[in-house]
Amino acid sequence: MQELKRIINYKRIILLLIAATVNVVFFLYDNKPVMDEDIINKENVAHETYIKNYHEEVNAIIDNADKLKKYSIFNKAGSFSYANILQTARDFERVKNVILPEDEYKGVQAYTTYYYQYFFTMLVMMFVIYDMFAQRDNGMWSITYSCANGRIMYAIKQTGVIVVTGAFTHTLIYWSTFIAAMLQRGGVRDLVNPVQTIETFDKFTYPWSKIKYVTVLYLISMVCIVALCITIWGVFVMFRNRVYALVTMLIFAAVEQFIYSHIDIHSVWNGLHYINIINIININATFSSYRNWGVGTYVFPVFSVVLFVHIICAGVIGYIAINVSASMKPYKNTTFIKRFTDCVSAGCQKILARIPFLFKEIHKFIFTSHCGWVVVVMLTVTAYVCQTGQYHYTDDNKYMDSEYMLHGGKDYTYFQDYLDNLYQQRDELQADIDDYGDILTRDESVDIGSYVNLKTKQQQILKLIESRREYADKIEYIGHMDETFNIRAWMISDRGYEVILGKKGLYRRIMVNLALICGFILMSADAGRLERVSGMILFEHSTALGRNKMRCNKYLSCITITIIMTVIICGMEFLWMRHIYGIPYMNAPVVSLTFMGNKLGMGLYASGILKWMLLHMTIWQYMLMQFIMRLVICLILSVGIMKITRSIKNIK
Repeated sequence: MQELKRIINYKRIILLLIAATVNVVFFLYDNKPVMDEDIINKENVAHETYIKNYHEEVNAIIDNADKLKKYSIFNKAGSFSYANILQTARDFERVKNVILPEDEYKGVQAYTTYYYQYFFTMLVMMFVIYDMFAQRDNGMWSITYSCANGRIMYAIKQTGVIVVTGAFTHTLIYWSTFIAAMLQRGGVRDLVNPVQTIETFDKFTYPWSKIKYVTVLYLISMVCIVALCITIWGVFVMFRNRVYALVTMLIFAAVEQFIYSHIDIHSVWNGLHYINIINIININATFSSYRNWGVGTYVFPVFSVVLFVHIICAGVIGYIAINVSASMKPYKNTTFIKRFTDCVSAGCQKILARIPFLFKEIHKFIFTSHCGWVVVVMLTVTAYVCQTGQYHYTDDNKYMDSEYMLHGGKDYTYFQDYLDNLYQQRDELQADIDDYGDILTRDESVDIGSYVNLKTKQQQILKLIESRREYADKIEYIGHMDETFNIRAWMISDRGYEVILGKKGLYRRIMVNLALICGFILMSADAGRLERVSGMILFEHSTALGRNKMRCNKYLSCITITIIMTVIICGMEFLWMRHIYGIPYMNAPVVSLTFMGNKLGMGLYASGILKWMLLHMTIWQYMLMQFIMRLVICLILSVGIMKITRSIKNIK
């Protein structure tokens, strides 16, 4: 119990809550609803077709199995092929009478295909496991080693702590994600319907409801997560240095990813594809698919083999780790790598001794408090959400954007002339059609082909006018802004900017802001408590430099890092968006963007300073204002968190 209390402290609880919150936001971002009507209609048609043809496909599989039994090459008694055919027929017999209603299935579909929740769970558990071995860094494991039966009992207790914390962490993140899926996509009332209403479960052979499948998946994934945590803990036990263990696991994960990507499921080496850490993380895809292995007349699903091997490996590694804990002696020897890293560390300390004190604080902020990992995560999250949150526009949209680039700006006469020309062609064609129609009513011998050609040209012109309605709407909007607010808006495209500044980029901005906020909370809290935890605060209070100067350097380092990281993160986002969408006409008034001008007269922009700023700002000034607001919020948050953590006396 004492070990459990030591591990599950307030910092870990805060970390868990942050991870659960970020995971939910990440899920909402990754599964944001599609707004394009064409895509929605295609999805609905595809789903209706799947529901309609489901029973035919199941019956076809059963009939095919019955036919294969009649061929001599397959019906040899005692062979795996014959046993597999019989097993396939029996499995699909279970679901041939399942009734699939039209229901709201997208919530469960989005949830079951979202596997990043397991990464967030493992991230929290990595912090837990990493902290378990802090005793090797501070020398406390010498005391543990000298206790009677202390080593093996301590290892067993740590195993129990991993099981409890793994189960609790997985439970919180799993069900919070499920609730978010139901709130975002709906489908609570349809959870009792068969899970086969989801297209990805077309080969799932158990007649389960959606809620039953989600519950079973929860139990199975919890076993996988706990087993994987025990395996990771075992690797940490076998290495004296935590960094070496971490690097080894990263290399192993990279090799597993390479094997998973480059070995086909039909290869003779497909066992390496399935018995893989990737399939453990993406457990739903393995569980819901249908593939059998076997020996002789024994047939079993691939999923059961993967789960069995994973549990056995975890058990073996856990057993070895417990025995290693009982036999590994502290400071038994010093390896060449250890001597080399000590020399490098000594050289770095000599360099640090000659640099200004503020730079020492910055170095301590990033490296000594291990905030470098937080920086890596912040950069990774920013890169991911910028790359995956792209909007893909049609060729027609891209053509109009090129026209905006060539002929847009302050003057919109080109677009007005273009529209007037289209309207003139439309009117002339309509007049010709009317004249030809009168001739046809008087003389039926007139060739009707010319009339059909005129109607075809008319439809083409009308379609072109409809596709260029955006130009007319934009010109009307510019006139409205000039008449109402005496502001001359520019003729520019909203596309790109509506992702960078508008609602289409809302999820991306939320994720980037969360990365900034969570990163600075963790960094400031860890850096703020460093001296108090290590006891160095006593030296700080007694230094000849004075406590105030030490404190000022501490806060200055925090402010410096916050400014640098905010500039880097926001700069990454800006450059990524410019690379994807381009950012033309940055000197144009920000109200040139329709979605920005529509804010006038609404909410905070109804009157006052915000309305005046929106009317008189250019696009680049508005983006700069957003960056300054981010920076100020991050500075207040970082300095505030550091002040709070430094003021807590009994911090652990």
